Amino acid sequence: MKVVLKTWLLITYMFLFAPIFMVVLMSLNLSAYGTFPFVFTTKWYYILFTESNLFPATWLSIKLSVSVAFTAAFIGTLTAVGMVRLPRKVAALYTGMTIVPIVVPWLVLGIAMLLVVTFLGLGRSFTALFLGNLVVTLPYVVLIVYNRLIDTDPAIEDAARNLGAGPNRVFFEITVPVAAPAILSGALMSLMVCFNSFVIQYFLSPFGVRTLPLEIFNLIKVGYRPDMNALASILVIVSFAAVISLGKLGSSADKLF
Repeated sequence: MKVVLKTWLLITYMFLFAPIFMVVLMSLNLSAYGTFPFVFTTKWYYILFTESNLFPATWLSIKLSVSVAFTAAFIGTLTAVGMVRLPRKVAALYTGMTIVPIVVPWLVLGIAMLLVVTFLGLGRSFTALFLGNLVVTLPYVVLIVYNRLIDTDPAIEDAARNLGAGPNRVFFEITVPVAAPAILSGALMSLMVCFNSFVIQYFLSPFGVRTLPLEIFNLIKVGYRPDMNALASILVIVSFAAVISLGKLGSSADKLF
C-alpha cells in the first residue's frame, strides 16, 4: 500500500510540475518553436536582456503587485484583528462575505468593476487598476491572518494587558509578531494573485498601458516568442525562492510562539 501511495504521490507532483519543467527546458533549447531534439543554448536569455521589450511590462507588474500586496497586508491585518474580536457567529458571517470575491468568476468581477469605476468617474486608470486588484487580493490576507489569530491563545494578550501594556503596545509587540507568518503569506499570495490577474487588468488598465500578462497576451496573438520562456523561467526561480524563504520564516516564528 505504501508503494502505491508513494507512486501516486510522485505521479501527482510530476503532473503538477511538468508544465513548469517544460518552460524552463524550452528556455534553454535552440529551437524557437519549442520542438525537439533538444540543443542547449542561452540565446533566449541574451535576447531577453538585450532586445526584448518585456522588461518594461514586467517592471510595471512588479510595482503594481508590490503596492497592492503592501496595502492588502495592512488593511487585511487590521480587518482580521477586528474579526477575531467579534463573536464567533458574527465572525463566521464576515468570513463568508470575505470569500465572495474569491469564488465569483473574475470575468463577472472585471465587468462589474469597470461599470463601478466608470460610474465614479475614474474610468480605465491606474487608480481603477489598483483598486480592482486590491479587491481580489484583500480576501486572501484577511482569511489567512484571521485563521492564524483565531488559533492563538488570547491569554497572551490578556497577560500583556495585566502587566500594564497599552493597546498599541499589545498590538505591535504581541499581535503582529504572532501573526507575522500569516501576514507574510497573505502578502505573498496577494502579490502572486495581482501579478497574474489578467482578467482584472484587461478590463481596468488604461489604454496603451500594458502589464506583463497583457503584454504577453498581445504578443501571443501575433506569434510565439521564445524569450517569454526565459522570462517565465526567471519568474519561476524567484517564486520558488520566495516560497522557501517564507516557509523558513514561518517555521522560525512558530518556534518562538
